[in-house]
Amino acid sequence: MNVFQKARLRDCITFFILAIIGLIVGITFTFRNVKVKKEYVRTTAIISQIDKYYDGDSETGDVYLDYTTLDNIQYNHIYLNFYSMTFKVGRQLDILYKIDEPTKIMTYLGYWLPPLISYSLSFTFLILGGLIIILDLKKAKDKEKKIEENRDKNGFYNDEDYSFK
Repeated sequence: MNVFQKARLRDCITFFILAIIGLIVGITFTFRNVKVKKEYVRTTAIISQIDKYYDGDSETGDVYLDYTTLDNIQYNHIYLNFYSMTFKVGRQLDILYKIDEPTKIMTYLGYWLPPLISYSLSFTFLILGGLIIILDLKKAKDKEKKIEENRDKNGFYNDEDYSFK
């Protein structure tokens, strides 16, 4: 096995390991979401206040929401541990609140986005690793075919360089 083949094999193994890690992370988030689905309820909130500030070079902020639970209890000025530059005061957000602790909230985006990203990355790494294997097998088959084509009728090979450059 030459240096090039070793590097390709290492890359392939790396992609498969990353795919497995992504799958494990995705499964972990999925189990978390099953628990969240049992303990949280979805509702619509309205952004009541945004206190913007800069953390280094990036803009961030503290976001406060108003929302009503399914029991028709109004909660005002509840801190959301998430900020987006697209947030504006008065904008509606889908959130999840904890049934037995309604001031504990999370965005609906924070519920489904982490597993989606994890599974997508895992699938991407799996495809890349598979493509490396397929391309290497095709290259080996083409090399073997070229060698067979250059064999004369007595089974001897012609003087030709069989390495692919």
